[in-house]
Amino acid sequence: MKRNRHLAPPPGVPHDRHLAREWMTMGLYVSISLLAAIGTLVQTGHGAESPIRALWGILLGLVVAHWFAFSLAAIATDTGEGRREALLHSAAGVAGAASVGVALTLTSWLVPATWETAAITVVLIAYIALAAVTVARSRQADWFRTGVIVAAVLALSLGIVLLKNFLGDH
Repeated sequence: MKRNRHLAPPPGVPHDRHLAREWMTMGLYVSISLLAAIGTLVQTGHGAESPIRALWGILLGLVVAHWFAFSLAAIATDTGEGRREALLHSAAGVAGAASVGVALTLTSWLVPATWETAAITVVLIAYIALAAVTVARSRQADWFRTGVIVAAVLALSLGIVLLKNFLGDH
C-alpha cells in the first residue's frame, strides 16, 4: 500500500508529533475564533449573563465543519493508507478543540457570573500564549526569546481577532 502523503508526517517527523500538531492547530483555531466571537457577543449583548452556551455552540459548529472538510479531503486524497489514519487525525483535531471547551467550561463553573466573560477571555488568551511558549521552547529558545515569540503570537492573534470583527461589521 502507498502512504498517503497528505496525511503522513513529513519525512523525519515522528507520528505522535504530527498528531500533536493537529491537536494544537485546532486548539489555536478554535481559541482565536472564540476570542473573536466573544467580542461580537459582548458587542451585540448576546450571552449577557453567560456566554458559555453560545461559545459551545460556535465551538461545536467549528468542529463539525472541520471534521466534514477533513473527511472529504481525506477521501479525495486517499492513496490506500486506510481510514484509521484519517480518523486519528480527525480525533486529534477534535481533542484540541475539546481541550479549549473544557478550559472554558471549568472557567465558567469556577468564577462568579459577573466575571465570567472576562475570565473566559483571559483563558482563551492564555491558551494561545501557552501554545506560543510550546513553540518557542520546542525550538530551544531562551526565556527572553520565548517572551518575544509569545508577544508576537499574541499580537498576531489579536490582529486576526480585530480583523475578523472589523470584517464582520461590514
